[in-house]
Amino acid sequence: MRKIGEGYYYNVFSVDNSKVIKRIKNKPRIFLFIIFANKFNISNTIIEYRNVLRAIHNLKDEYLKILTLINNKELIGNPDFINNTDYKQDKVSELRNINTLKNQDFIKIVNDYTTLLKTLWSFKISDAVFNFSLNCGYNSRDQLILIDFNEMTFDKNKVTNQIKKKEWLQRSSYLRLNTEKKIIFEEIMDKEINTKNLEKLWL
Repeated sequence: MRKIGEGYYYNVFSVDNSKVIKRIKNKPRIFLFIIFANKFNISNTIIEYRNVLRAIHNLKDEYLKILTLINNKELIGNPDFINNTDYKQDKVSELRNINTLKNQDFIKIVNDYTTLLKTLWSFKISDAVFNFSLNCGYNSRDQLILIDFNEMTFDKNKVTNQIKKKEWLQRSSYLRLNTEKKIIFEEIMDKEINTKNLEKLWL
């Protein structure tokens, strides 16, 4: 297997053309990754590290809860657990170099992302992070899916507050966009990701 990426929790290895394996990092590696991400802010690192360990401990239970709500595993990459933490998942085309895309291609990505969010809302679940370019990708059927299903919420009140605060405007996926694409992203998100649509779909 060949390592092709990593995140806070996992190293990601290519299995074949269609699947990856996500293997949990050891605790020191997780801590180092977080402290670098937090630019050596110790208090923030400790808080986030504790949250990560809690999330890892609850990961498989959270996934089983997701399965009781969602009727389409493809939306989260058809994860298949190897043990309590490691799992196989569909390989995706990641959303890289977004600022180099033509605006029409970027518009498609944002529309696909809002469609994904609204579909998840219909299952009473939501992306809790809104880092669309980091936590999503296109599967082999050219469908945008959420690959970090461990960053989801079942709390409608939380999602309502996130929408009101437009928390996606604080995420790195947005902050890295150039000015033109920020405007496009904001306009589409304001139109589609709002409390009116949340109330209509989260029943």
